[in-house]
Amino acid sequence: MDVAQLSLSFPWVPHTLLFAWLVVMAVQDWRRREVTNWLTLPPFVLGILYALDRGGETLVLTGITLVVFLGARAFWKAQGAADIKVLVTLAAFWPEALYAALILTAAWSLVRIAKGQGREAYAGIPPMAAGSLIVLLVLDLLPMAGLIIQ
Repeated sequence: MDVAQLSLSFPWVPHTLLFAWLVVMAVQDWRRREVTNWLTLPPFVLGILYALDRGGETLVLTGITLVVFLGARAFWKAQGAADIKVLVTLAAFWPEALYAALILTAAWSLVRIAKGQGREAYAGIPPMAAGSLIVLLVLDLLPMAGLIIQ
């Protein structure tokens, strides 16, 4: 059984590893409002290479994510570089978590805007990790435990 077959048979394994990576970065982002490149750059590069190898929908989603968020950063300073690298990595390896991360990040941003904190720098990775946790539980772990029927 190769890595791709293992990943399809047990998707919770790579998803759990990605979630653990997100938690480490979320803690660092929360405490320092910054995430070191040694945590974000290797998975980002692997995600790009993986998307190039896979092609198809994976490559399209990864490319769109990269272009949209680089553009948002260039025009509006909307995301930090670590946030972009995380989103691109999720696009390549775990699209469902990308969607949940985007939804929770948007909700968190709306709360901050409502509180008058819209332009202040904030930790963007914690809501991404929370979204990934929801996806991990609902799509991987609870069905595996027989608590959700698919």
